[in-house]
Amino acid sequence: MIASKHPNITAGESLFGYFPMATHLVIEAADVSKRGLRDAAAHRQGVAAVYNAYARVSGDPAFAGRQGDYQALLRPLFMLSFLVDDFLAEHEFYGARSLMLSSASSKTAFGLAHLLHLRKGIKVIGLTSAANTDFVKSLGCYDEVVTYDNVKSLPVDSPVAFVDMAGNSELREKLHRHFGDQMKYSGRIGLTHRSSSPDEPQLPGAKPIWFSAPHQIPKRAKEWGPGGVDTRFNAAWAGFAPKLDHWLKVTEGRGPAAVRAAYLDTLNGRVPPDQGHILSLAE
Repeated sequence: MIASKHPNITAGESLFGYFPMATHLVIEAADVSKRGLRDAAAHRQGVAAVYNAYARVSGDPAFAGRQGDYQALLRPLFMLSFLVDDFLAEHEFYGARSLMLSSASSKTAFGLAHLLHLRKGIKVIGLTSAANTDFVKSLGCYDEVVTYDNVKSLPVDSPVAFVDMAGNSELREKLHRHFGDQMKYSGRIGLTHRSSSPDEPQLPGAKPIWFSAPHQIPKRAKEWGPGGVDTRFNAAWAGFAPKLDHWLKVTEGRGPAAVRAAYLDTLNGRVPPDQGHILSLAE
């Protein structure tokens, strides 16, 4: 923090949140507490509340050094993993006995797989490319790993659920036609493969629907009471973070050129699944 005109916020504090991609940000601080603050700037009020909330993390060891890198890289993704896990458990997995995750090497997927693996009575199946199979198997949180070209080998004698991180229309159709009425839930989460067709046919089994984190968060906040979501999420994170030293390699880069290179590598699928980029526009 370069400077502060707020009497209860000092220069040099560390804030954690969804910062816009820029070298500088001017915040109109509101709702300032010991835990955090909100940006009340008029031009920011059209976005979801989470994008204006900043936690005050100075001196918090969970946000220092490499642990801070893990927070920046994975905390937002793991929140989505946490919410999907909670949603599915709340609905008793729609009667499914197995749950398939596409793009199983993606960070949101293996965060969800980690949480699902802690539950009993649900088999976790990772769907991935041949190139990422060894990495996905090494995570230890998938009961079975299947390559995309081999999904039709999966048995159809019990109900399944599908959490789609890939967004590949061809894969989704193949799975639905393979499992038919045994497909009890089909949730769309991500678009890692960037291959969704705008005109998808009606498919057998459960209708594919987008999962809504903005719906699940306020629902649980009301049901669990003040601090309920944070308490449960922090407990889940405490069980997940220690694994990241073995699962993730952090690469740092500074300046516009480094940011551009990392963006293009990600866009073109050149970033290994065990790599995480910490980037700054400032040189």
